[in-house]
Amino acid sequence: MAEQGPVRELRVALTVDDFEEALRFYRDVLGLPVVEAWEQPTGSGAVLDAGRATLELLSTAQAALVDQVEVGSRVAGPVRIALEVDDAAETAGTLVAGGAERLGGPVVTPWSHRNVRLRAPDGTQLTLFTVLDAEPVPTTLRLAQDADADALLARDPLALLVGMLLDQQFPMERAFAGPYLLARRLSLDTLDAGAIAAHDPDALAKVMAGPPAVHRYPAAMAGRVQALCRLVAEQWGGDAAELWRSAATGRELLARLRSLPGFGEQKARIFVALLGKQLGVQPPGWREAAGPYGEEGSHRSVADVTDADSLAQVRAFKQATKQAAPRTR
Repeated sequence: MAEQGPVRELRVALTVDDFEEALRFYRDVLGLPVVEAWEQPTGSGAVLDAGRATLELLSTAQAALVDQVEVGSRVAGPVRIALEVDDAAETAGTLVAGGAERLGGPVVTPWSHRNVRLRAPDGTQLTLFTVLDAEPVPTTLRLAQDADADALLARDPLALLVGMLLDQQFPMERAFAGPYLLARRLSLDTLDAGAIAAHDPDALAKVMAGPPAVHRYPAAMAGRVQALCRLVAEQWGGDAAELWRSAATGRELLARLRSLPGFGEQKARIFVALLGKQLGVQPPGWREAAGPYGEEGSHRSVADVTDADSLAQVRAFKQATKQAAPRTR
């Protein structure tokens, strides 16, 4: 246990223009118990219990990093209040409904917190954070129905993106096994956007052709994979996850995905749903951006595949949809 210091209590004193509104927000919406309150001709005040207090000191560089991770740009002044809560995303939703403005998140930080940045009605910037496991359980995916291929998809964002690109006119699980085949043939542990972008196009087409082929149309898909990797390398510094990590809203995430080579409207929406349902990437409005693919409990797409049974349910849904579609002559 840490040694007790000379300070018995840390009290953050906020001066607010609208005292009643601020009291309503922090007491009624955030739920902080009132320890002491007074109303006198000289002014009003209240002390609220905000749990255990610590004083966090940040260098300007570290403060800028925190802003970049949580919001995407430098927005905070010298004082920002950080509150640890059980569920940052859920608490943020409650506070936004109660008058706060969402500035960024939820986002999983490099220090294993799930953070949301808000601006309270009085203008104070709040970070809501939930401490995740010190050693988070690795994401488990079952899209390829193959342990090695799925392990690559779980640890390599570019592989997941390439798998989504390949998922057309080809069995779903074979499409998502494609990145693993590609990585093995290129002697890569994870896919490298820069290396694939710089690869000789004809040689890459031969790699894609196999046998077994990475896709039904290896030459055409080799060109699309290379174009996708070139864009990731040039616009996102080779980090495919930055596409969704820094997206402030579901709408922004959808727009980014739609701009990728080989990603149309439907594919982009499905990938938004996949990120939200299976990887916890849930910027505000992600379900709306995903459309019907974001519906809870649905079995419409790869976003809903978590095992062999759910894969069969998705296949059955697609077959039924195909049969119900009007035939044209």
